[in-house]
Amino acid sequence: MIRDVALYRCDISVLVSADSDLCPPIDAIKELNPSHKLFVYFPPKRTSIDLKNKADGFIDLERYESRFKKFLLPNEVTIPTGYVIKRPSSWQ
Repeated sequence: MIRDVALYRCDISVLVSADSDLCPPIDAIKELNPSHKLFVYFPPKRTSIDLKNKADGFIDLERYESRFKKFLLPNEVTIPTGYVIKRPSSWQ
């Protein structure tokens, strides 16, 4: 993200994480381009006050969990070579 902001490859960044270790990269982004907008999307059941305070906005994805379930791939997907990719049972 820092590289993309430094090279002006994006107007807005979206970070999907609740890891407050990512505050220093956000600080670097804001230092490089203070007007760059950065939003944090928190995975279900995770949040970070530090990231909320650094971001221009945030969304708790848990609110949208039922929507995501509509777009899950099937438990098994066969690719053109015939190889079958299976979703781990812990992801179901």
